[in-house]
Amino acid sequence: MTEEEMRKFLADNGDLIAERVRDQMVEQIAETYRWQVPDTINKVVTEFMSDKIAPAIREHLQSNEGPIIAAAITATDQITDKLSEVMVTKAVENMNGYRFGQTIEALFK
Repeated sequence: MTEEEMRKFLADNGDLIAERVRDQMVEQIAETYRWQVPDTINKVVTEFMSDKIAPAIREHLQSNEGPIIAAAITATDQITDKLSEVMVTKAVENMNGYRFGQTIEALFK
């Protein structure tokens, strides 16, 4: 392509080229901020959570320490009771099973 052909091409397509360059620049800027903005927001939220929310939650939990521990102990007792029930049920099923009968019979023969 000669210099004159290049000038004519640029003159004929200048608006289209400018539009494409502008679109490309807008896309580049958007792509840059697409990653930076969430990171910035995340930093602000993390800072707020650690500076404001966490201390307030910690204070609330500490002021209710007794009831929370009591509730945890009650829950643990209930879980233990339920496990015991299941184990007893399973043991009774096994005792009534065929193998248990064979074992008892073998013991007393």
